[in-house]
Amino acid sequence: MKHSSAPPPFAIFFPLAALDAIAVGCGWIVALEARPATIAEIAVWHQRELLLGFVTAALAGFLLTALPRWTGLRLPKTATPAMLGVWIAARFAPVHPSPYASFPAAPGLLLTFIVAVHIWRAQDRRNAKTTLLLAIHAVSGLVYSSDVGIARRALAMNFCIGAMTGLIVLIGGRVLPALTARFDELRGSPPPLPRGRALERISAVLVVAGIGCWLVSPKGALCASLLAAAGASQIVRMASWFGRRTFDSPPLLALYAAYASIPLGFGLLAFHALAPDAAPASAGLHVWTIGGFGGMSLAIMASMIRKNSHRAFAPSRGAEAAVVLCLGAAAARVCAAFSAEPRVLLVTSAMAWSASFALFLFVFRAPLFEAAFRTAPEPQPRNSRTENRP
Repeated sequence: MKHSSAPPPFAIFFPLAALDAIAVGCGWIVALEARPATIAEIAVWHQRELLLGFVTAALAGFLLTALPRWTGLRLPKTATPAMLGVWIAARFAPVHPSPYASFPAAPGLLLTFIVAVHIWRAQDRRNAKTTLLLAIHAVSGLVYSSDVGIARRALAMNFCIGAMTGLIVLIGGRVLPALTARFDELRGSPPPLPRGRALERISAVLVVAGIGCWLVSPKGALCASLLAAAGASQIVRMASWFGRRTFDSPPLLALYAAYASIPLGFGLLAFHALAPDAAPASAGLHVWTIGGFGGMSLAIMASMIRKNSHRAFAPSRGAEAAVVLCLGAAAARVCAAFSAEPRVLLVTSAMAWSASFALFLFVFRAPLFEAAFRTAPEPQPRNSRTENRP
């Protein structure tokens, strides 16, 4: 087997994503102690770092590691160093004057370009949807970072969130059933029945319709119906993936718990569409961004690290506790949206968010260090790799 001196992309970008997530949480705690004008500035930074910093690093670690396995085609050697350099530069880029304000979106644009070229070279039509959603996320981030006014910036932020939600639905629909089926197989359960494509197609249509209607007209019975239908379709998907032995695997349960944030977010946004005064939109959005993006990132990052260590289903109380902390952060933030005195809940949410990623770094410090600084085998296509142990 050939070896490479370069570390796998996940060993570089997962720690950076976790560190950036910790900074986002701590920055928000600082903002709550500041003057109102400062709070507004930090809130913009908080949103930008979450959607363009943390999310992009987590996606880069996952996609740049997984794409060669999915396609059987190696990435160019310059892809990871280029992505790393642009991501770090974007974190320290000035936001003023305006020519530099858009630079935080550069990592997302570069990641989209790398993925698009790789998928085109591999003639991998299956992953074209991934490229499209990445492109929407990256272009929306570019608009959000530009001087376009408050209303357009808010719309661009929603497009970013909608595209990332679509990516979670897409990636979750690939990772969760595959891991569940493999765990059942390793535990001696009979193989699952072949999954029909009709459910996936219906779910995809409902998700696109629900998010699209929410972006264009986020209030009213039509939007509420489409959002509720999209959320229900995700619950049905999860039920169809759930295996006979899933309750025996804490890592799998953590993935399912994090993914449950997606239908819950749809439900809360549907509630807001029907009763805007009773249900703030921020409740559903933070279920998606904190519980969905954060929780799923933690669970999938942990899964990929375990897989690299050939212990794909090895339980870890710390790793599962990190996901629980993140979901607790989402719950506190949702409660804050409904509270007349949200300050304590906001601080609690930010502290739980930061603690979840700090715990993730602590739990996986050894395998991440080993992967980053020891010679690793070249990634092989998925069907030629030795399966991991439980």
